[in-house]
Order: sequence, then C-alpha cells, then structure tokens
Amino acid sequence: MITSALRRISGFGVTLRTVRKEDLPLIVQWRNDERVRPYMGSTRLVDLDIMRVWLQYIQSCNDRIAFLAYQDDVPNGFLELRNIDSAQSCCEQGIFINPEKFGERLALRMTLCQELVLQKLSIENVILKIRKINEKNKSFWLRNEASLQKEDENFYCFVSTKKTRVKNLRSAAKALGYEKEWDNIYTDHG
Repeated sequence: MITSALRRISGFGVTLRTVRKEDLPLIVQWRNDERVRPYMGSTRLVDLDIMRVWLQYIQSCNDRIAFLAYQDDVPNGFLELRNIDSAQSCCEQGIFINPEKFGERLALRMTLCQELVLQKLSIENVILKIRKINEKNKSFWLRNEASLQKEDENFYCFVSTKKTRVKNLRSAAKALGYEKEWDNIYTDHG
C-alpha cells in the first residue's frame, strides 16, 4: 500500500488527494465524456460497478496510486500512477481533466504537482502511453524532451527522465507564475 504521506499533496495551484469511493461518479462522468474517452488507454464506457472494482484493486496494491485533483477546492482532474517500480525507479502516468476545464492549463499544473509525488516515490523515469490521435499531448512531451521508445498502431510510448522533466517543467512553472515554488523544490534545475 502507498504511504499515507501521499494521501494529500499540494502545489502549483492544485491539490492532489487520493481517490475515494464517493469520487467515482464524477470520475465516471469525466472519463465517459466524448471529449475525454477517445484519448484513454481503454476507450470503452465504464460504469460505477467497474470503477468500484478498480478502486478496490488500487487500494489493495503497492504499485498504483490515483488522485483527484482540486483547483480552488473544486475537483477537476484525475491522475493515476501505475506500475510503480521502486527498483527500476519508474512508473506509468495517466491524467485526464474535467472537459469543462479544457484550455485552463489544469493538466499542466497537475503535471507540475505530480513531480512532488514522483519525488516522494523516488521515481526517475515516467512512461507515457499516448494515443496517436492525441497530437497535443504528443507535442507537449516531445517539446519536453521525452524520448519515443516504441509505437504500435494505436499508441506512442514515451519515457520522460527526471533530468529533462525538471529542466523543461521549470519553464512551464515560470510561464504559469510558479517559478519560485518550483525553485524552492528543485534547486538543481541546471
């Protein structure tokens, strides 16, 4: 089970709180939205029963953690770290947001806040499976020096190292007005 130190993490205008049973209807609503679902790893519709089983699994295993992301005390996003491997210092990452918040740079602030979690878990490499139709996300990670490891007919698989994330996400923090907060966390930004 993931440590209680990760139950609530705040930074960069976002608070991440581990997912609870009462969060599931909202997660189902966002995930099933036609503006979100085509970009998911699995594009099938989900219901509360499926998500209850998923949450029980998440809460019982040592290699996953899921968060609801709050902005101004309102839940507006979801972040999951999967296949957390401490020995290899890596994990997979997935983010989606309330589709009503598209364009507000919430996913970017969540990515910045995610670094606090990765730091606590001592994760160096993040694996990103991106659907090929998601050109915006692909472009973001290419700009941030993630390396394309492989691809298949549906997905690109990128790896983002801590060194390149810290360097490149500092620019994002600066653009969003969080440069000092970033620098207080990462003094080795280059």
